[in-house]
Amino acid sequence: MEIRLHPPRRKSTCRPKICDDGEPTVECMRIIVDLNRCQNYGQCVYAAPGVFRFVGTESIEYDHAPDSDDDVAVRRAAVACPMSAITLGEEVRP
Repeated sequence: MEIRLHPPRRKSTCRPKICDDGEPTVECMRIIVDLNRCQNYGQCVYAAPGVFRFVGTESIEYDHAPDSDDDVAVRRAAVACPMSAITLGEEVRP
């Protein structure tokens, strides 16, 4: 089994956000796939084809920093994973 990252797209993957203290920041979604859990069932590919894709017969490739337009699909992919191998995180930058 092999999972590869493909280069992020050039479109912005971040959203502006106001912190609790009123300071503006930028929030970016990050995807982490647990390679010990992933069994290549491919439910993520069907849920978010713009982010996850099959490469050959035994590997999945994904964009670790997807466009903000794909947020809903990526969240669906994480929920659809039968092995719970997809973790979503938010990177906050000042």
